Amino acid sequence: MKFAFLLFRYFPQSGLARDALAIAERLVARGHAVELFTGGWQGRRPAAIGVTVVRRRGWSNHRRDADFARHAPSAAVGCDALVGFNRMPGLDIVRPTPPLLILAPGAEYGPSKRWPPEHFAALARLEAARGCSVWLVGGPADRAFGAAIAGQANGAARDLTGRTSLAQAVALLSLADAVVSNDSGLMHIAAALGRRQIALFGSSDPRRTPPLNPAARVLTLGLSCSPCFARDCPLGHHRCLRDLAPATVAAALAA
Repeated sequence: MKFAFLLFRYFPQSGLARDALAIAERLVARGHAVELFTGGWQGRRPAAIGVTVVRRRGWSNHRRDADFARHAPSAAVGCDALVGFNRMPGLDIVRPTPPLLILAPGAEYGPSKRWPPEHFAALARLEAARGCSVWLVGGPADRAFGAAIAGQANGAARDLTGRTSLAQAVALLSLADAVVSNDSGLMHIAAALGRRQIALFGSSDPRRTPPLNPAARVLTLGLSCSPCFARDCPLGHHRCLRDLAPATVAAALAA
């Protein structure tokens, strides 16, 4: 099987680059072909671990997305091909029988890209009532959001935020029947995995950074003040995401 990674620029000191290449190295060791799409890089590690570098100089966002979508493999990544479902010490996870919905509430960029925690909690309650298992996945910076959502979800969501490595988060996302996320790194990982997904956009532009996934649906209100690309709402109301109702997202999941 062939896998592809997209890094706009490769810098060996980048945490994202290190994590991506650590996963790539495991895939190569298991006999998979791995390509790294990038507009430029420093260092020689990709070639040293058997990763083929596909270099595209002068990429704009549009050219980058179109080129990657044209060349990247479409096959979904199974969790066992990455890190192995049963090798997650401390998580005590059993693969759920009901449909699994994963919510990714984080967005490193700032509050203007985060759907409110109370909306994620309301969605978790709605989907749990429909028979779904609901997991919250995110990094250490997302722990406060995960705790707030889990607290308001009244037992409808299991909070795994901040408890996984990036590789483990990828493996968990590969198990999902559906993923709901902000415009974030985990949104793009879910897209690369080919998961059915709902991507919520507020201050950013889905025309510039969409999930490259035919199974994705983007929800955005398209207010006159968005996209503003600000880290925090310059008008102080966050309506671009606050007015996006949980019922609307639930209807998109049910469609």
